Amino acid sequence: IYPALQKYYSALKALNEFGVNNDIFDDISNLDIFFSEFRNITFMIQKGIESDEQLNLYRLLRDEHLLNNELKWFIDIRNKTTKEVPFELKKELKIKLYTTKGVMEISDQSLVIDYQESFEIALNFLRKMMSDFHIENEIHFSIEILFTEFGLSVDIYPKILFGINQMNIFLNEFSKVYPCICANCELLNSKIEILIRDVLSKKVRFVNDYSLGKEL
Repeated sequence: IYPALQKYYSALKALNEFGVNNDIFDDISNLDIFFSEFRNITFMIQKGIESDEQLNLYRLLRDEHLLNNELKWFIDIRNKTTKEVPFELKKELKIKLYTTKGVMEISDQSLVIDYQESFEIALNFLRKMMSDFHIENEIHFSIEILFTEFGLSVDIYPKILFGINQMNIFLNEFSKVYPCICANCELLNSKIEILIRDVLSKKVRFVNDYSLGKEL
């Protein structure tokens, strides 16, 4: 199980660095690494199988937890990013404007960021809106960063978190039957637990609240 855990750790480590500094080139690199290492987890399991009993368990757990449309997306992305092109990442800013009449969600093509994070785009968009709607005082709003694949509108991060959850179940179930208590596995498991908590909570950091006065 140790080689598989090492690949799992490498995948989580790359994902934990995703979206940290808002540099889209770093984000693409981290995603490419994540999908490659994530796919290699099961390859490592297969390579280490030593008996028919282990093979049967692997197939049973794989079919139960890893064979679905959501996880097929991981395989397709890995094949594409290793054989064709880097992950075609797009970052989109979704604005929620809080008004006396309720919450207004704003989506506009100008808020799609292809190669460079530019918060000023969103601010200029809101300044124009204040002027167009004759808003004289400050407005309160939140900005969420959505990470999408080129040509699609679905936020990829929740899909990634689903895959991590399924892989975690798979590895835990396999380890229950064929446990490893070596020092390397114990240390890796503890580091993996920390990384999983970090990547699960990262979604919160993609949303921030602001206020904007007309004089700005």
